[in-house]
Amino acid sequence: MWAHGISIYRGLEAEVAVATAIVEMYSKCGAIEDSRKAFEQISDKNVFSWSAMIAAYGMNGFAHEALTLIAEMKKHGVEPNAVTALSVLSACSHGGLIEEGLGFFNSMIKDHRVEPGLEHYSCMVDMLGRAGQLDSAIDLIKKMPEGFEAGASYLLASSMYASGGSFVDAARMRRLVKERGVRVVAGYSLVHVKNRACKFLAGDKSTPQVGEMHSIVDQLHGCMKIDESLAVIEC
Repeated sequence: MWAHGISIYRGLEAEVAVATAIVEMYSKCGAIEDSRKAFEQISDKNVFSWSAMIAAYGMNGFAHEALTLIAEMKKHGVEPNAVTALSVLSACSHGGLIEEGLGFFNSMIKDHRVEPGLEHYSCMVDMLGRAGQLDSAIDLIKKMPEGFEAGASYLLASSMYASGGSFVDAARMRRLVKERGVRVVAGYSLVHVKNRACKFLAGDKSTPQVGEMHSIVDQLHGCMKIDESLAVIEC
C-alpha cells in the first residue's frame, strides 16, 4: 500500500511508531502476512508493537499465533500491558479457545502483573456466552471486584445472554437496569479539534452543532459507495 511505500521511501519502515501503524493498517485489511512482515522490520519492538501484532492475529482468526507471540514477547523481555491482555483474550474468544482464554485470564496478575479491568471481564463474559457456558459467565460476573460500576454487572449479563442467543433474558436484564435506576456510564469518544479535546457522548444531541455534524456524516455515507466496475471507493 502507498502508506507503507512512503515509509520505506523515507527510510522509516523500521521506526517503531510508523511500523506499528503499518502493522495495524494491514491487519484491518486482512493482510496478515504483510502485517507480520512489517512487524519483523521493526528494529526496537516495544509493548505497543507487540500488542499490535497480537491484536492483528486475533482480529484475523489466528488465535494460536496470538498466544505464541505473547510467549515470544516475554522471552524478549517485554512485559504485556492491559491492552496486550485484552488482545489475547479477544483472540481466544473469537478463536473458540475457551480453556486457553480462561487460563490466561486467571494468570494475568501472577504471570503478567496485569490487573483485570472491566474490559477484560467483558471479554471473558462474551467468550463464555459464545460457548454456551452461561453458568460460568454468571459466576464470573458475581466475582467481579466491588470497585466496578454497579451497572456493569447488569450490562455484562445482558451481553452474555445475547452472545448465548438468549435475547429474552438479555432484554430482561436491560429492563432491570431501567427499573432499578442503575446508573450506567455512557460511552464517549474524545476527538481532537484544533488542539482541543472534545468529548462526544453516545446518543447525545445537546451539542449545538449536532445538526451540522449529522449532515456531514450523511455526506460521508453518500460518498462511501463501491463502484462495482472499478472495485474502488469513490468520494
